[in-house]
Amino acid sequence: MMLDILIFVLFQGLAINGFQQAMDEGMIFEWYKKWLKKQKTWFGKPMGLCIKCSASIGGTITFWPAALYAFGFRPIELFAWVFDIFVLVVVNFWIFKRL
Repeated sequence: MMLDILIFVLFQGLAINGFQQAMDEGMIFEWYKKWLKKQKTWFGKPMGLCIKCSASIGGTITFWPAALYAFGFRPIELFAWVFDIFVLVVVNFWIFKRL
């Protein structure tokens, strides 16, 4: 079970880092990054400007469909979600530094 969670978090980190790479210059979502930088508001970082901050939005988007499909909703899933976000911050940064 623990190995399954670690593999899932690794896939989440790869997906978030892939989206981050897709926002680089010359890539398909470059326009999105430019738009976020123009906004000058607080939501730019979790929406893609900061790899560590992206764990909150990206982790939520990838966690809940998988968790609800596999286990349904139970109150323990809220704890697992928060745990997933904190672990994902480290995994995202670890992957980002190695790319």
